[in-house]
Amino acid sequence: VVLNCAGPFTRLGSNVVAACAKTGADYVDITGEIEWASEMRQLYSADAAKSGSRIISFCGFDSIPSDLAVYTAIKVMKEKLKQNAKPIETASTYHSNFGLANGGTLQTVSEMSLNLRHCLFRWVPYLLNDPLALTHPSDRSAQSLQETRNRMAKAEWINQLPFFHSIFRMGVSSPFFMAPVNTKVVNASAVANNYGPSFTYYERYVPTGFRFTVQLGTLSLLPAVVTQFLIYLAAFLIKFPILGPLLIQWFMPPGSGASDLFCKTGYAEVYADVVTSPNAAGKVDKANCFLAFEGDPGNWVTAQTVAESALALALNKKDLPPRSQDGFGTPTEILGGVLLKRLTETKIRPVVVVTDVRAATSKIEWSMFPLHVTMSAH
Repeated sequence: VVLNCAGPFTRLGSNVVAACAKTGADYVDITGEIEWASEMRQLYSADAAKSGSRIISFCGFDSIPSDLAVYTAIKVMKEKLKQNAKPIETASTYHSNFGLANGGTLQTVSEMSLNLRHCLFRWVPYLLNDPLALTHPSDRSAQSLQETRNRMAKAEWINQLPFFHSIFRMGVSSPFFMAPVNTKVVNASAVANNYGPSFTYYERYVPTGFRFTVQLGTLSLLPAVVTQFLIYLAAFLIKFPILGPLLIQWFMPPGSGASDLFCKTGYAEVYADVVTSPNAAGKVDKANCFLAFEGDPGNWVTAQTVAESALALALNKKDLPPRSQDGFGTPTEILGGVLLKRLTETKIRPVVVVTDVRAATSKIEWSMFPLHVTMSAH
């Protein structure tokens, strides 16, 4: 198994993926570069299909917490409702975390290219990338998925607005800063794992934490808007010619990062909420999954998730889901529930997981489920 943490991957990772695809070696990485990962599958899909390798990108903080939380919520719903389980209509994840981006991440962001042609000149423009960029090449070009592509692209633009949420007592969230990346991963998992023909995904950030947002209610609008503005400003400055690279070299050059003491104070929590289409009485089935990781998201959490992904390929191959058509895929498509089992059973910072399923319930609810999640979360 090759575990690749050397980015920017657009510049440094292509030959590694090519070698693994051709020789049959399994591969994981921590990239967040959608365009590059999409290109790798396009170029080496046939090689990996022939050699038997498994190629999994996005095994760090982007995008395992989002991908795994949605997958787990849907899995527990199907296990509980069995033949009565219906296709998923919407899935949302809510993120609360504390940490610091390292120098390599900032350098990657500064070097990522923006292809405005396919973002602007479409009936429904893409948000940076095709919503189905990470699916199998045959799915990517399928005319039957054009409506799905447009629906997912529209949802990404809607996701850029502040939202009020009943589960936070009308508390407010902003778009999660990694949503343009994580959404493409979850969308690809939805197609591969057959979440439902009308599946739509939203990814939110709760800057004041779950519990405090409930206490603030509508007053949390201010920190949500300020956070969103600061994220947009930081992205603009990083991408600004000349100034962006200079700021990175001054603030956090490649190879630098947070201290162990700072990493220890960090955390990452994600709450997934999945909802089916309503029945004749207007009731829906719902499932939730809460995941809590210890440590700085971009450092400790990323190290943990990518390491456990590699170990799942090395030690648990017989327990993995059937291999994808070409060996490429998202973390949940290739690793399934094996990854969650490893993360929760590890002796080093075990991940907390809490799930809940409710059949024929109201679409609007006024708390997180299970109820104790709100009170125990940051």
